[in-house]
Amino acid sequence: MAIYAHRSPALVWAMLGALQNGPAFLILDPAYPEARLLECLRLAKPRAWLQLEEAGAVPPKLQEFVRAAGLGSLTLPPLERARNFLAEFSAHAPETKPDADATAYVTFTSASTGIPKGVVGTHQPLAHFLKWHCEHSGLTADDRFSLLSGLA
Repeated sequence: MAIYAHRSPALVWAMLGALQNGPAFLILDPAYPEARLLECLRLAKPRAWLQLEEAGAVPPKLQEFVRAAGLGSLTLPPLERARNFLAEFSAHAPETKPDADATAYVTFTSASTGIPKGVVGTHQPLAHFLKWHCEHSGLTADDRFSLLSGLA
């Protein structure tokens, strides 16, 4: 799933939704040049398009790619309007249980050539980190906590 979004609280919402439902995600930052974003789309070959309304207008060549590829498409409104927007969707958690070695996300680097190079990340580091954190801290499903350290 390609997520066209800038850094924002809504991006976290989009990423968690993708992770909970199973597809790997690719974040496309609107601040990047259109040609680079298009090359990332061509290389990643996503099956769906998720756009944060707050990210602004999608460049014409990206719109054409989404249309030509027949990607399922959804535009998420700003968080303050999201409750009404999501009312028509199921509130039940999906039955998806991703394999730790399954792809969770794809990110791109420029490498030394300036041409985007895809890097695949799996669920394993996050699953391992959270499991360790819960066991080490004695946390249960009834606890609420925030992670204060990053995975890196």
